[in-house]
Amino acid sequence: PVALSPDVQTALDLARSITRFCDIIIFAPELSSGGHDWKDQIVPVIEDLKRFEKKALQCNIRNSDIPNLLFSTLSAAEAMAEAAVAFAKICLAHDFKNFLISLEHPGVITASRMLAAKLDAAHVDAPITLQYFSDPDRLTLFEASINLGSLLCDGIGDAIYIDDRAMTAVDRIRLSYNILQAARLRISKTEFISCPSCGRTLFD
Repeated sequence: PVALSPDVQTALDLARSITRFCDIIIFAPELSSGGHDWKDQIVPVIEDLKRFEKKALQCNIRNSDIPNLLFSTLSAAEAMAEAAVAFAKICLAHDFKNFLISLEHPGVITASRMLAAKLDAAHVDAPITLQYFSDPDRLTLFEASINLGSLLCDGIGDAIYIDDRAMTAVDRIRLSYNILQAARLRISKTEFISCPSCGRTLFD
């Protein structure tokens, strides 16, 4: 089965109206220039999701929102990580554990490492979705493998998402499985490993 996971962005009313029909609600809290009130935005969605079994909420912190935050002394990646930790704490405070965190940042390695460090420092165990957004000047096959694979091999990340409109959905899924297999996190096909000198073969 395929999970139905609409991205409602900042449309809180829409998120609440489609809760019963979806598996995962992807939500980007609206961050205002005067700071952000996570509780007013997140709690109503959490309460709706708690009424159903196996419903989840993914909070997507976007790099484009960071200039509006009052984090003038922090880097964009650090500010995003701080916001994500605040979201996780609110979910846990309301006894809601079916949530994920994702950061929409061009420097996925830097941002994800910062997020993992902040979560660890706050003693918060929260699943992270690693996202790669295509760069027209770079080949997604290599860039996604390098950026997501290196994080997965370091133990950072619980799910991955690749966004490249030039690739078909099938190709994006195939690449995702290949990255997970290379990181030895999910084996989806037989992999033959041959000795380069004598040709003896092992397979996993």
